[in-house]
Amino acid sequence: MSSRKQDSEIKTGYYGYSSESSAIRGGNGDGRRRNPGNAKRNAQRRDSSKLRKSAVIGMIFALVQLALSVGFIWVLVFYRADITKDILGTLLLPVVAAILAVLIALLAIVFAMEGRGKLGTKRFGKVLSAIISIILALCIYVLVFFPEGLSAGTKVDDDPFVVLISATDTFGDLSKKENLRSDTNILAAVHPKNHEIMMISIPRDYYIPMVGKSIAPAQAGSYASYDKLTHAGLYGTGTAFNKNTGQEVGPQDWNYAQEVSWDVGKKTIKKSLKNIFKFKVDSKHYHCVQINFTGFAKLIDALGGVTVDVDRSFSATTYANYNKDDGSRKTYKYTKGQMTMDGNEALTFARERHSFGEGDMARNKHQVKVMEALLEPATVAKGIANYGKVTDAVGKTFDTDVSITSMMGLQTKYGDKKWKIMSFNVIGEPNRMICTWNGQSLSVTMQDPDSIARGTKLLNMVLQGKNSSAVKRQIEKYKDQQKGSY
Repeated sequence: MSSRKQDSEIKTGYYGYSSESSAIRGGNGDGRRRNPGNAKRNAQRRDSSKLRKSAVIGMIFALVQLALSVGFIWVLVFYRADITKDILGTLLLPVVAAILAVLIALLAIVFAMEGRGKLGTKRFGKVLSAIISIILALCIYVLVFFPEGLSAGTKVDDDPFVVLISATDTFGDLSKKENLRSDTNILAAVHPKNHEIMMISIPRDYYIPMVGKSIAPAQAGSYASYDKLTHAGLYGTGTAFNKNTGQEVGPQDWNYAQEVSWDVGKKTIKKSLKNIFKFKVDSKHYHCVQINFTGFAKLIDALGGVTVDVDRSFSATTYANYNKDDGSRKTYKYTKGQMTMDGNEALTFARERHSFGEGDMARNKHQVKVMEALLEPATVAKGIANYGKVTDAVGKTFDTDVSITSMMGLQTKYGDKKWKIMSFNVIGEPNRMICTWNGQSLSVTMQDPDSIARGTKLLNMVLQGKNSSAVKRQIEKYKDQQKGSY
């Protein structure tokens, strides 16, 4: 057989079987052959292109995360060092080192995921990187816009100090330029190392000498310059002027406080209380926290309420509508035992006195109970964790001469210890006396020298570092001595 014939037979041998042969040989169904290696290479090219795009996007995510990590550390250590040092104190370096280690580990995890060949792993790495970046951005924002006022004022440290807690009888914003009555007055001796707080509650109508510039000094055997404590906030440390001539006058020409131009009165409250309670701290370690009724209620609401130990069941109607004074009032019922209260309930509980025979003395006890609830570790921790919410709530209803961030730092430093909170109420006898503020005879609570001496003793015991067990024994002894008295 010729080679020509063989060629012809070979050709006719495939005639009519193009589809089968195409399938067998890799054709495309039209008689032309398709190379399976090309399809595989094309698929590989597409996968390789996706991986390259994913790697580029992943690198961008990782670089953003790296930049935010560096930015967060810089803000923490340098830009807002005043705040972080106050809050973290000696823990600053260990905390920063721990944060740095975590950030490096997270970056390593993201880079490791991006280094894997699988697209699914790379996608998860990008999601993780995005979440970390958002958290870092929020942390930077919070630090950068942290309220400046919280770090202002005198810083507290491990040294014992005294804080005057004064609540004014106003609603709305707290005016820092207006002199206001003090409805609540509590002296708190704080010993940070021992984690002890001793609170002395003083009746709002306590009849005491006012101490301030241009106030006539108390004369032996007379009540010149004496007034009820709640009026002390209406005085100040300003200068007295003659209303007619405008000339400055001295104590010898001084008449009534209404004729005097004063600075903010909390300075007079501080000086007047230290004049009768001889606690042993210098001015550097004597501070003041002032808040009004609106701030007090909003603070408690921002903390999610407080649980107070109610000593007896009673009902009380509010003196005002705490949200808008439209004339409406609300009645709250209090049940003996542990009771969780919102801001308005706690405010009414702390203010009520007409339901009790001992009047102002009962109110003092209730105010201390609310303060004890606010100082519970869980409540303090909640306040620190939600400081933004708390500061927004309190807003312009709060004023202090102490650095809040340094106070937060004490809690951070001694956070593993529970504060030992103790309290004592100073007593006195009801009477009517001439009050210097307006020269009128008003209802007051006369000083009890023995009770004042007891309060002074307890304050100094804590300031001197006495063991809380010894202080508590002394408190019980003093309470027995005051039993049955106002």
